[in-house]
Amino acid sequence: GWTLYDASTKTTYKYFHLTEDPVGLAEGMLVTAGQTIGYVGNSGTFGENNFHLHFEVRPNNVAIDPLPLLVVDRNVCRVSPPIRA
Repeated sequence: GWTLYDASTKTTYKYFHLTEDPVGLAEGMLVTAGQTIGYVGNSGTFGENNFHLHFEVRPNNVAIDPLPLLVVDRNVCRVSPPIRA
């Protein structure tokens, strides 16, 4: 996965369960909004067809619900309900 940090807003973005890095990014590189950083993978949960993304947004290192920040095309993407322990 990737951890991205936006120093201007002090926000950390975390992306887990991505496939191997096919886009050639390396630690320390700058990325821009809309740039492809990886592709959804199927690691972390049993099942070869269980593709998913674990995505976190952490302003000032405090986790918030990222869904209101996203535009989700529900014709091609499903959003799971939150899991609370």
